[in-house]
Amino acid sequence: MSSVNLLYLRDKLTNQLYLLDSGAAVSLIPYSSVTEVPDQYLTQADGSCIHTYDYTNTQLRFGHRVFNVPLLRAGVCE
Repeated sequence: MSSVNLLYLRDKLTNQLYLLDSGAAVSLIPYSSVTEVPDQYLTQADGSCIHTYDYTNTQLRFGHRVFNVPLLRAGVCE
């Protein structure tokens, strides 16, 4: 059985924990809406769809550095 090591960083501005995936094409943030219609869909490895909405620009602070990061709002779990 293989072991998976994941890298998480905690944002010092919000105390929110973020999973770092350097191989990801886009960065997602959990979001759901009963009134908004999804803008587009992403396809997961198993073929199912992820509803996506729009990008939100988010400021994240790791250590002494602040980054402006575009995060795609998507119907994913934390």
